[in-house]
Formats: sequence, C-alpha cells, structure tokens
Amino acid sequence: MGEVARLPQGVILSTIHLMLNDSGGGWRVADLTRYIREMFEIDFRLKDVQVIGEISNFTAARSGHLYFSLKDASAQVRCAMFRNRNQLLRFKPQEGMQVLVRCRVSLYEPRGEYQLIAESMEEAGDGALRRVWITGFAPEAPVTGAAAPGSDVVV
Repeated sequence: MGEVARLPQGVILSTIHLMLNDSGGGWRVADLTRYIREMFEIDFRLKDVQVIGEISNFTAARSGHLYFSLKDASAQVRCAMFRNRNQLLRFKPQEGMQVLVRCRVSLYEPRGEYQLIAESMEEAGDGALRRVWITGFAPEAPVTGAAAPGSDVVV
C-alpha cells in the first residue's frame, strides 16, 4: 500500500503519502495523531524524563492502573502508571502529593493529547522531608560512611 521509510536509528515510520486523503492532500486526524505519537516515541530525549509536580485528578482503576495529572502553577499533564509498575511503589499516591515521576512521553491517540507513562514515582517536596523527619531516615540507600538510624554500625 505505502512505502516505508527507515530512520537512522532503525525506526520505521509510514511515509507521508500514506497519511494523505484522496481529496487534496490534507492529513486525516487519526493519521496525523499516529504520526505525532511515533515522533514522540522515537525522540530519545522523551524516553526517560523526570517530572516533578503535584498529583491531581487521581484515580486507581479496577484494572490496577493509576491515572492522574501532574500539575504546577502553570501547566498540567495527564499521566498513566500501569499496574506492573505501580506495584513497586513504596507509598500510596494521593491527591495533592508532590512527586517526582520517571516516565516516557507518549500520545493518547483517542484524545489527541500527549501524556506521561510513569515507570517509577517517589515522594518529593514536603512529603519526602516529612517522612525523613518522622521516621528518621529516607527510604533511599544510605550514604556511604553514615551510621544507619538507631545503630552504631557504619554502612
């Protein structure tokens, strides 16, 4: 049906003429949206991004997936964290919580909106500091040469 173009890193994309309609060279919405999603997915800068923001519109679906938005004072973006990734979380995400999300950028074709697909999440801001103050330690690996909390043993 159409030709296939091979990009430098071995990524294959359908060519533009596949995406043109019969009536005069315009893009069909679905084809343009798919093309933009493919562009997001081949851009190495968008494959491993860290974003900090406040959780809003949080939903834990019956499927086990988490859906939420990350926002700051100027913008917001929708996010999805699939069950196999959120099972690794060490805390329960909640509305209003500041978090740092490691993710990849994608595009949800049915709405034509870009979104973040979360690979991992950790508390940030006051939530992380409060946990350290209450528990006496951060969940991350201890700094070499520091005594573990409640112990004289240097790690």
